[in-house]
Amino acid sequence: MRTLGLFLLLPAAGFLTACPAQQECDGGGLTDSFHATGSRSAVTSADQRIVYVVNTDHNSITRFNRESGLFQRIEAGSAPNRIAIAGDRVFVTLKGQRGLAVFKETGETLELLNVVDTGAEPAGLVANEAGTLLYLTSGQSGRVEERSVASLEVQRQWEIGNEPRWLALHPSGNTLFVASAMNGRLNAIDLLDDGGVTEVGLPQIRGFDDDSRSVRITGDIAIDVDGERLLVPTFYVDNMREVPTNPHSGDIDCEEGCGDVDTGDDYGSTINPRFVPALVSVPVSAMGRPEPSSAVVTELSGQAQVIQGEDRHEFRTVVRGFPTGVTPSPDGRLALVSMESANAVLAVPLARFPNNRCVFGTPKTRQDDQGRVSLEMDEVFMGEFGQFLTIPVGSGPQSVTFNSDGEAMVHTRFDHGLSKIDMDAVVQNLGRRTVISDGALIPQTIRMAPRALSDEHDRGRRLFFSSVDSTVSAQGSGVSCSACHFDGRNDGLTWQFDDGLGRSTPSLAGDVSRTEPISWFDNVPTVADEILSTSQNRMGGTEIDQGTVDAIAAFVNSTPEVDTENRGQESALIAEGRALFHSDRTACSTCHSNEDHPEIYTDNQIHQVFGRSVRTRSLNGIAASAPYFHDGSAATLYEVLDRAKDCSMGCTGDLSDRERDAMVAFLKSL
Repeated sequence: MRTLGLFLLLPAAGFLTACPAQQECDGGGLTDSFHATGSRSAVTSADQRIVYVVNTDHNSITRFNRESGLFQRIEAGSAPNRIAIAGDRVFVTLKGQRGLAVFKETGETLELLNVVDTGAEPAGLVANEAGTLLYLTSGQSGRVEERSVASLEVQRQWEIGNEPRWLALHPSGNTLFVASAMNGRLNAIDLLDDGGVTEVGLPQIRGFDDDSRSVRITGDIAIDVDGERLLVPTFYVDNMREVPTNPHSGDIDCEEGCGDVDTGDDYGSTINPRFVPALVSVPVSAMGRPEPSSAVVTELSGQAQVIQGEDRHEFRTVVRGFPTGVTPSPDGRLALVSMESANAVLAVPLARFPNNRCVFGTPKTRQDDQGRVSLEMDEVFMGEFGQFLTIPVGSGPQSVTFNSDGEAMVHTRFDHGLSKIDMDAVVQNLGRRTVISDGALIPQTIRMAPRALSDEHDRGRRLFFSSVDSTVSAQGSGVSCSACHFDGRNDGLTWQFDDGLGRSTPSLAGDVSRTEPISWFDNVPTVADEILSTSQNRMGGTEIDQGTVDAIAAFVNSTPEVDTENRGQESALIAEGRALFHSDRTACSTCHSNEDHPEIYTDNQIHQVFGRSVRTRSLNGIAASAPYFHDGSAATLYEVLDRAKDCSMGCTGDLSDRERDAMVAFLKSL
């Protein structure tokens, strides 16, 4: 396998590498090795008897009794997301209703005690080991809260940008790590002293073309049982290499906008791929201080054995796709990484990563002519796929929880199931080229709830998130629709195309068919047409049929709108902004209006904007879809207004500061 150059950001200010005192070197780990240090969608009770799992589609949680094999489905609220335990209390974030549900474990069932209000789209949730404090994120509000378990009152809160979504709490209770879904942002909150927030720089990698790749965090983070490593699921993306302008198939009627037919892109390349799934390990001291300059990034790829029929015809297939969560094992030997789009879990030996316990100084580094600092390392990535063990599980693996019987229970969210893995078999097979005990590595799966979506929507969702279905993407590429349209939304990136124009990934939240024809510049008639052309050309899929295309389109058009912080709110400032938006003075509504679908604020037409023919984008949920414009050149809505000062796109040049605030307030309410 190739080795990509690893370039690291300088260590964040305020965190030290040296070991100043004895207590910094000893301890720092969990007392209860099964306690969850990171946010999860499934968690095991302290006595290991009960597994609690969120069922987002059913607005419920499942209480599974491992001893009796019985399970109960208990109503929780709208779109439960993450779950945590503190004593006899079970907490669940409700992403669909800005709430935190509080349950009491009675020994027989869960009793709902209360639902308290949170910010918009609450997600990450973690409790300290003492069971006294609870931490949660509200992604669209950009807020992290510390709450008392006893009173549920907010003790402290922090403003964190870029959609904070995942949490990990160091066992010492000194540091809370917050991972954001946009722009690869990882922050550390110092809980011991002043509650200050410091950004933790993630490592950079460079491809064969010597360009740095954009980094995204894509799932639940965690800290190992000894408190020595922060583990971060990441996705390194090459969005600077030029993408062919028109990969549309000649069979598609693109009217006048598609131009010449192209043979496709190299998203499916395994030589110099655009997408590199990885696990970043950031060493952490016993006091919870991270040392980003010593971080290591390792590519996440595996090989799965496929057994067909009684004759056991075996062949190896490369397993790739972005990670959606990492859970360290209680014995500190392994991390199980959920690969959602590959329907697999990778067992990764933690011995491959350094720790930061009593490390003096920093590793030997070198600096290039552009000021980038890199470690002096012979090899960054694993040399062979065999370093990891690939374990096939159900559809859409998300979180993993362990128990004292040597089992790992994997929550497979699209199956509404739990896949039970024998960890002894995993350990026996690690590092072997020929897998033994095949039967033990085939998980037993428990279905916790029936299918909630229609057959078509369910099939479309599985395909949208799949990187292993050859009809959608090239074998071994690790590419899925969700690789760019994260969670069915956008990735916050702008992609460079060979026509010299950048294209910012549009969000797919809501019914996209309302904005047909689609794309920034071309006239692609329908969502289904775009799915067909992208999957069969850029993504390398083959022989997709119309029923499959229609199923994916049905799912895309059924995704919920983003619950932005100010969505649907009314105030005097918002009313003033609305009046300005619709006035002849700004002329914004000349293009951003629609008689058939007034809620989307676009005429779906192509207009000359700043010398380019660009299709008017919807303003629905615009607060959650930065950066703006086709080339991502405006980071904020204020910058959008600044670009319109010369009346090239509306007229905002004579707006006062208050009027600018009013316009932005109105836009954020859409």
